[in-house]
Amino acid sequence: NDEFVIVSDARSRISVYRQESVDPANPDYARRYGFLEYEGQYSHRQVQMHFLGDRYLMVSASDRGNYFIYDLNKLEAAVQEGVDLIAEKRVDLKLQKVDVLGDLMTASFSNRIEEHSVADFIANDFTFPAPKKTISVVNGQPVRVLKDLHFNGQELITAKDGEIVI
Repeated sequence: NDEFVIVSDARSRISVYRQESVDPANPDYARRYGFLEYEGQYSHRQVQMHFLGDRYLMVSASDRGNYFIYDLNKLEAAVQEGVDLIAEKRVDLKLQKVDVLGDLMTASFSNRIEEHSVADFIANDFTFPAPKKTISVVNGQPVRVLKDLHFNGQELITAKDGEIVI
């Protein structure tokens, strides 16, 4: 976002940098601002991160299906205390992929794609309320496990093994 660059790596936490410390004149160095506590230490995890407004960050691990919510307004206090910011909430749910565009959240599960309002998601304590729209068939085929998902406001793009559908 306009304030932070957030980077997942093989460690059991996520690095946070301030935008002003990322300098194209010195691309090999950026001063780390703080950390988000995150579970697991492994080198091939696939992590998706989405800002929910300016305050919250949603981090999901595609290999586990769960997601974590961080309140970035609490990051400065954690940095001052010298501790990693812990997640406000962890939700164990078989969530595959998420895409966020403004107030619109598109989420894929094993047999469907759902459309939600980010504001409703936050108001519902970071759990998915009844969807505004559900898609269970794409191009005449039932929705199955997706490797990726993107919604740009007009087009839905899905990717699974051997196929990209627009």
